[in-house]
Amino acid sequence: MPVFTSLYHGDYEPVDEAEVDGMPIIDTFLVDRIVSLNVFGCPRTSLENHSAKSTSESPHHTCGIFIKASHINHSCYSNARRSFIGDMQIVRATRNIPAGSEIVFWYAIPGPNYTYEKTQEKLKKLGKNVSSKRLALLEDLKAAFGNRTGADLPKAERILNAVEKTYTELASEVPRLALWHPYLRLTRIYCSKNQQDKVIETAWKVLKSLGFKIKRQNPLSLRSPFDFEQWGLMEDCLIQIWIHLWTAYAQVAPGLCKKAEEYAKVTYKICIGEDDTFDETYGKLAHEAMFEGVDLGEAFQSMAFMR
Repeated sequence: MPVFTSLYHGDYEPVDEAEVDGMPIIDTFLVDRIVSLNVFGCPRTSLENHSAKSTSESPHHTCGIFIKASHINHSCYSNARRSFIGDMQIVRATRNIPAGSEIVFWYAIPGPNYTYEKTQEKLKKLGKNVSSKRLALLEDLKAAFGNRTGADLPKAERILNAVEKTYTELASEVPRLALWHPYLRLTRIYCSKNQQDKVIETAWKVLKSLGFKIKRQNPLSLRSPFDFEQWGLMEDCLIQIWIHLWTAYAQVAPGLCKKAEEYAKVTYKICIGEDDTFDETYGKLAHEAMFEGVDLGEAFQSMAFMR
């Protein structure tokens, strides 16, 4: 009981007495306050939640108190990700965490069409103002994309370059959350057009916009062997990005395929909680793209569990 009653309960002052007439006292007001401030809403499984993301805001069907996880704080730049399998919550690091550092979840997952206004609505005026210039450029970007068949890709890339210039901090220090989804859209479109070098270029821009810092043996070549100096925010879309890189490298740099596949599985395990189902979902689609001519860009656009 003490491990539960010691959880954060705001400014509520618990009763001092532990028992009355030899009977233990349960402070129900304390229990209610702890539950309201520490309970986790969760899906039955993270895979189920991941599969439903494209259709609607997936409701959390269950909730519970997880004692150790309740001590994890929140931040705008998380270094850990939680996933659920039944009544088990799994917490994995998403970046290197130095000894003595605090483990933090993010306040809200930055989904597609992220805007400052939407986040402010959730976070009650947390953060800084987004420049009006950036907002105007992002509106122009929507028009440039139009629909997938009629997108003006050179214009979209010019606008994205202009949006990049509205940021003053390095992406490795402050992720550029307005950019990852447009770059993901470009990756899908270039994949459908079988422009594999552009797939690789835009896929790496997704990673960079989410705070990943990449080191290549040859900094001037996207086909050069790579490693990470820093991992960034762990968004579900990164599973898809690694599949794009895996299949693109199969055509232009086969020596990098294995590494991209391994990162796809690591990312899947962090986001979903397990990797036993990887081969029957993303792995299967990757092989269909490489050996059966499946349009991976179109498949990711249309299949619910892949978005």
